[in-house]
Amino acid sequence: MNTLLAAVIVFFLLIVVLAVLIRFVKKIVRIILIVAIVVLVIGAGAYVIKDAYNLKKNFLSDEKLLVLDMDGNIPAAVISKDVSVPVPVTAVDNLDELYSEQKFNAMKGNKNWLIIFDWTAFDDLDVIGTEDYMFSMADVKKILESDNARRFIIDKMVLEQGKELEPVITREVNKIFPTEDHLKSVLFSFMIAKFLEQNSVFTEYFNNNIFIYPETITLKIIKILPTGWMLGFLPETA
Repeated sequence: MNTLLAAVIVFFLLIVVLAVLIRFVKKIVRIILIVAIVVLVIGAGAYVIKDAYNLKKNFLSDEKLLVLDMDGNIPAAVISKDVSVPVPVTAVDNLDELYSEQKFNAMKGNKNWLIIFDWTAFDDLDVIGTEDYMFSMADVKKILESDNARRFIIDKMVLEQGKELEPVITREVNKIFPTEDHLKSVLFSFMIAKFLEQNSVFTEYFNNNIFIYPETITLKIIKILPTGWMLGFLPETA
């Protein structure tokens, strides 16, 4: 009888100790989870702040490849860095092929950024160019879609300056624009210059008219923020 009572008491004590241990372990696990979540949040916050800082500090001065998407094709591209005049790309066939395969990293190459402009990003433009070369956006679209863009320019200048000057005009156009892609890329650089007078790369990125690669965490956050909130994350000029 005494032995049975002792066994019951020991069993009861074991249950009490086990219950205490379980409660203690739960508290420890809860504390560990809370600490882990806090560390994760702080770490993620620090990463986002660093990424946003780097974007704001370096984006303008970074080297960027800017390309134009027209119905899924790349007719023109320029290389841009700082606020200098973009350098036209003289051959875009390889870029067009890589784009069709969605190989953005290969397109970017050794540049810091790849920026893809959809044609709709330029909907607000009417004319582009310089005093010597001024084009309506309707003409620009025809040139960019043409297989003989230089001929379009030559015909336009001949119409304005006279048939007798056609040989001289042809020679000069071919000298200034050594390839069809070079001419198209020059027009694209005019489009970008005009675009930046009244728009922002990041605003159009927010509106899904521009794609930026790599799409960093800051850029992804921009997409989910209200438009006004994003300004503090971004370079003053883009």
